[in-house]
Amino acid sequence: MSKDKRFLLGWLFPIAAAVAVAGFFIYGYGLWPDDPAGTQADAIQPQTNADRANDDIAALYSRAESLAGHGVAGRQASAKLPSSADHVRLSAQRDGRNVQTQLAIEEQWHINANPASFDFLIPTTVDVLANDEPLPSNFAYPAGHAIEVGLDQPIQVYTHRLELTTRLARAARDAKLTAKARVQACNDAGLCLPPAILTTPITDGADRGPEAQYK
Repeated sequence: MSKDKRFLLGWLFPIAAAVAVAGFFIYGYGLWPDDPAGTQADAIQPQTNADRANDDIAALYSRAESLAGHGVAGRQASAKLPSSADHVRLSAQRDGRNVQTQLAIEEQWHINANPASFDFLIPTTVDVLANDEPLPSNFAYPAGHAIEVGLDQPIQVYTHRLELTTRLARAARDAKLTAKARVQACNDAGLCLPPAILTTPITDGADRGPEAQYK
């Protein structure tokens, strides 16, 4: 065997083979994922009951945001968007220091009790204002009644009519009294509308004025 052939067999071929093997491993390392298949799946924790409840809540109440953002199909762009105020009416009367308020709720709709059953729900609240300034008032909110809405437990709501009475700390005879309520209306199918602020003048007991009601 010639000297040149011995040189090729003894040095160049082993070097070329080593370079080829190294290149194969470098190329393969670039293609292989850092995390072997299946290890990330093992890290995923099973969904808890609380997670499922939150998913149910989001599905149930997120439709309100859709209505607020996009309106109702078939309505003109300039049309008024649906509001909780479309389904709840507020009226109020006074007799000296006693103030009585009424919330009339449309059939097949409800508003949340106070306190609300969950933190994400908006409770119904009523305040008395004198010349637009809140007066100390202690309304005793009833418990409401339970309805099923697809969550892990029923929620407490008010339906049909809610009457609340308070006795003011002072008569405020010369002040302009106003009742203010914050409500969120939901229908029996689980569609909730954005909350609304309702206001109405508080009339004297002798002049009750038109009483809010739904036929």
